[in-house]
Amino acid sequence: MGSLPLGPRTGDPILGHLAKSNLVRGYSLSIPTAQACCEAMGVEPMTIMQMGGAGESANVKNILETTALGQRTPLWYYILREAAVQQNGERLGELGSRIVCETIIGSLKFDPNSYLNANDLAVTPLGVDVGTAVIRTLTDLLNHAGVGPVGP
Repeated sequence: MGSLPLGPRTGDPILGHLAKSNLVRGYSLSIPTAQACCEAMGVEPMTIMQMGGAGESANVKNILETTALGQRTPLWYYILREAAVQQNGERLGELGSRIVCETIIGSLKFDPNSYLNANDLAVTPLGVDVGTAVIRTLTDLLNHAGVGPVGP
């Protein structure tokens, strides 16, 4: 992944590299920083020490400490570090999880054909009857999908 073939951009040393390409794309699209997302979602952001902790290179630690990237961290990098710091890289951390959950819930709420908006007798305030189970929670849904067993 260190040097991606990106079609006509392969000769460009910046855009041919995934991390550099993500930084340029994030800046050009005005994607909010991780700290801005944390503030908007009421999540306590990681400190520079946490982001630059175990498993991170000395160069990255130095960049986080000596530049604005420590306080204005690119969202993609922060979510990767948050998963590593908070969950040993096995699953998303708090901010990453919130973004995924709120995206799914928002998609369901605004889709007129989703089960949240269906005028179907199978959809009740108590849950969705799928014949073999009643799905009331996201845990129920994941267990029914065969991803589980997922705990509460």
